[in-house]
Amino acid sequence: MPAFQFKIKGYLNETGEFTDFFAAESGTIIQLILQHWFNETLPNNLDIIVIQNDRGERLVIDHLKRDIFDYYFVQGDKTRNYFHKKTDIQFMFFILESFFNNRTDDIRLNLTRTSDDWTFITGDYLGKNFNYQITKRALWKNLNVVLLQLAFLLALIISSIFFSRFLAVFAVIYLVIAIFTSIRQVRLFRQYYLDNKDLQVRLSRANGELKISNGSSTRSIPKSEINKVTKYVHPPDDAASMNEYYTEVEFVNGNVLNLTCLLIPQAQIETKFANDNVLVDVKFTSTGRLQRKTKLDYYFSAIRPGSISTIINR
Repeated sequence: MPAFQFKIKGYLNETGEFTDFFAAESGTIIQLILQHWFNETLPNNLDIIVIQNDRGERLVIDHLKRDIFDYYFVQGDKTRNYFHKKTDIQFMFFILESFFNNRTDDIRLNLTRTSDDWTFITGDYLGKNFNYQITKRALWKNLNVVLLQLAFLLALIISSIFFSRFLAVFAVIYLVIAIFTSIRQVRLFRQYYLDNKDLQVRLSRANGELKISNGSSTRSIPKSEINKVTKYVHPPDDAASMNEYYTEVEFVNGNVLNLTCLLIPQAQIETKFANDNVLVDVKFTSTGRLQRKTKLDYYFSAIRPGSISTIINR
């Protein structure tokens, strides 16, 4: 097993995402860098490369302009501090040699220790793994809009009592309306939760397959088997247009996969299929309720005609 992994991001994919991590020897990674950055056509489509060793330490090299690069050394997830240096391409020989030969102390001495952009570094460079499933964070992200709205109206009622009872009456009316709206939203999220709760989906612009787990087994489904993708959104004049709904993926065999806002941020949907000649249709809906439930029995049934998807044992 190679001691290193790497992932890359190309300029042609700058509005998209990194590739998955690939295991490789140091010589293979160096050859890739030489082919792209050390030639007359710099940067030759290579934007960023992230290299990780077996201790979880990561080296990020980000091309800025001409022969100027940002170099980042991240020690792992246990500390918010990382090391950074902005300089020319010649420095790359030193930092690659030091990283591949485990001379991390030399890297620390030649880079500046900082924590200024930790959220950006871990989110944009290191935090994306393209595995999506319902988490407590996703539930809170969608439900906190409801809770904050109710808390704001309740605070408005309390403050209105001291200034104007007339305003308090209107505030109570709005609170009652908001409660009914919130109940509808919670019921909608419950439908989304029941539909997606057992699913884990791996979906990336750089990968030509969807990997879907239903809790007991996993299937790889080529994106070429997608018949259509439909993203359901609020009408433009809807007062609740800030809330997200869901995207329905229909396969050529009639099976359906719902990618709800609890599973994946809907703003990422178009990017996920940008390289696959898959048209993402947009439809307006005033309720957000699922048109069809997720149904993947063709892919997960014990006996299937043909060999369209690959079983991945976990």
